[in-house]
Amino acid sequence: MTYGETRMVNLLEQIRAALDVLEPRLTDRVVDIEMARLFVVGDEAALRRALIALIDRGVDQYEGHLTVRTTKQRTAARVEVTGEQRRLAPTVADWPDVVLRDVETIDGTLGTEGPVGYLTVPLSGTNTPE
Repeated sequence: MTYGETRMVNLLEQIRAALDVLEPRLTDRVVDIEMARLFVVGDEAALRRALIALIDRGVDQYEGHLTVRTTKQRTAARVEVTGEQRRLAPTVADWPDVVLRDVETIDGTLGTEGPVGYLTVPLSGTNTPE
């Protein structure tokens, strides 16, 4: 697998690109995006693949509408995926090795906290305080 270079990336654009890839799985489902305008530092392709994996897991775990929410947490952006009705219990394990490598490439963390799946990614220096 080839990885690109690390650079400043618009997080909203990457979330939208991930949703475009997942469109066939999202039939008749609404996905709300709640976020501030955030830029992160990382490999764009690896970030997109990690977001696809995170949101795809939300598709499997929840019935109904999904919410993708980002928050600024000190020096990182946190992307959370939740839904209306939980279908499956979330698991910390069972992320494919390729996803774990992508998360490592972007210096992120991936996991679950209660019913919420999340990904954290380092912020770029251009984000303004909220």
